[in-house]
Amino acid sequence: MIITTSNITHDITIPNLSIIGKVGEYHNVAYEAQVYVNSKIDFIHEYDTTFTQYPEQIGVSTSLVEDIVYNRDVSPVSYGTTVVDGIVYREATEQVAIGTITHREVTTPVYDIPAAVGIATTVREDKSISCFSHFNVSFQTSQIEDFTLWDDLTEEQVIGWIPQDSLLTKQQEHQATLEVEMDKVLDPLKYYRDSPVTPWRRRADEASAENN
Repeated sequence: MIITTSNITHDITIPNLSIIGKVGEYHNVAYEAQVYVNSKIDFIHEYDTTFTQYPEQIGVSTSLVEDIVYNRDVSPVSYGTTVVDGIVYREATEQVAIGTITHREVTTPVYDIPAAVGIATTVREDKSISCFSHFNVSFQTSQIEDFTLWDDLTEEQVIGWIPQDSLLTKQQEHQATLEVEMDKVLDPLKYYRDSPVTPWRRRADEASAENN
């Protein structure tokens, strides 16, 4: 049986039903039931956060890079050079060609953003929190006025035999528990506990570190 109050749903079920073989003229008489109460609260959790967006490659670019192809085994850093019409000359009294300029194509990746960035956003989530309890309830069998055969019993009928104050008490207990658990999600700082270094101790430590 489902009972809904505000944003809390209580699901009441009977998983086990115990019987007495015979009471007077009646057979298979139910005398005790195990009652399960599953309760759930649904709510929306909205909070601000920052996520990191990383660069993504969106293409490639190509460029030409100059290379010097030397005519002989010479060290380009041992003397100065000049370039005339694509020919590389060693700086000397006599202009001596030592190599030629060539070009090669270089491919480099292109990204949508140059570096990772933090992006502030608001997250909206559907949340559910559940709690469960069970108890046993006994039925009187000494004065049976309206008997239902065992095979004809329904779960709803047996739930109807349970004292309503027992069910209401469990529902209220579950509601109080669920509302606290929901509040811990929505306003966690109310439940945060810590023992940090005292401000005066921290200031003294910082002053000591500066003096050293």
